Amino acid sequence: TERPLKRSRPDASSMSFSRVAALPLMARLNSLSVVSTSVDGAKLIGTHSGSFHCDEALAIAMLKMLPRFQEHQILRTRASDQLSGCELVVDVGAEYDADSLRFDHHQRSFDGVLEPFATKLSSAGLVYKHFGRQVLTEVANGCREGVLDDSEGLLELLYERVYRKFMEHIDGIDNGIEVADGKLHYVVSTTLSQRVGALNPRWNEDRSEAATNAAFEQAVVLTGQEFVAVVEGLVNSWWPARSIVRSAMQKRFDVHA
Repeated sequence: TERPLKRSRPDASSMSFSRVAALPLMARLNSLSVVSTSVDGAKLIGTHSGSFHCDEALAIAMLKMLPRFQEHQILRTRASDQLSGCELVVDVGAEYDADSLRFDHHQRSFDGVLEPFATKLSSAGLVYKHFGRQVLTEVANGCREGVLDDSEGLLELLYERVYRKFMEHIDGIDNGIEVADGKLHYVVSTTLSQRVGALNPRWNEDRSEAATNAAFEQAVVLTGQEFVAVVEGLVNSWWPARSIVRSAMQKRFDVHA
């Protein structure tokens, strides 16, 4: 007799991404508008043109999750006169000034970190530093019923854990910081940064502004989806499990008095 075929279970990551893709929050990224020339009266977030990287794609994904920037177009240019008309600029302009919403990290004088971590920030880390708590609140409220209950310090725990588990390596890779000192035993070739880089048009493909902007839209969606998946997993799985363990620890003397 033939043995029945073993049914494979969908892996946890694919299930998580399916849940994330269905969230109303993701609609803000899927309807992204990327342009190369500013339009009078348009609300704009600026970043550089040409080849794109994970840090500015993720920075823009996080910003677009906020109601404040929900309707903003993304302007990709290096023209200073056009960037000056943007409400917020990331990864270009050689200026870091949170008050004027300028978040570049390429200037020689820049050495910003997210304390207590020591990794130099990229534009993604800068946006996370200044808007991360707002973004986390928006995402947490979008992937669960009710609003974020911060009575036990969940927001600060998320802020630290998401940076350590997800954001920091993107900052490190963008700034050329190796994961370890000395000779590496193997190379990881499937990081989010590398997958975003692979979305850039190849040398023998259409490299027009329109084609590159379309690819950049994919990069924003990809980075945003993975960011949201991390937060969703922490909010809906890690935090409830942590609460159960914490409650059990607090009641241990009632059981084993």
